Amino acid sequence: FNIIAIPLLVGMGQDDALHVYHRYQEGGPGSIARAVRETGAAIFLTTFTTSVGFAGIFFSNHRGLLSLAKISVVGIILCWIAAVVVLPAALRIVEWRRALRGAST
Repeated sequence: FNIIAIPLLVGMGQDDALHVYHRYQEGGPGSIARAVRETGAAIFLTTFTTSVGFAGIFFSNHRGLLSLAKISVVGIILCWIAAVVVLPAALRIVEWRRALRGAST
């Protein structure tokens, strides 16, 4: 059952990150906080509703389904953290490095 969850998690993580990155590109450098503020709530809602859907499987009496629920809920939450914490941090590091290169020339 977990084989089914992995492509789903990859797709949701990619979708979340693309929404944040696209909003960041619209605003340009320095707009990381705005990008997360504008897209973070929508990403949170999709993460929450999908997690609640998979959490319903926690009540099953089947070890395979229980494992699917665990991996899906944890994976979806980690995708959200990656989209609203890790990606903005990486974008900020890229901005910082570009500013240092520009200041040294």
